[in-house]
Amino acid sequence: MSDGAVLNFALDLEYLEAEFYLYAVTGRGLSDSMTSGTGTRGGVTGGRAVRFETRAARQYAQEIAGDEKVRVPFPRTALG
Repeated sequence: MSDGAVLNFALDLEYLEAEFYLYAVTGRGLSDSMTSGTGTRGGVTGGRAVRFETRAARQYAQEIAGDEKVRVPFPRTALG
């Protein structure tokens, strides 16, 4: 497996994780500038913010969303 294939897989995974948690917390995903590239961008159906039952659960989800969002640029930069 090539380095590019590994980085593409890592990027796809980071996109998935970031989008999941960002939609849960904010009702929006990554900005267009963080998801542009050479392929065709897919849409999101049914993405919306979650009504968390506890403040702790919301804070935990917000922390994960932030962590996932900051991981997206590395594989994007490495792939060019």
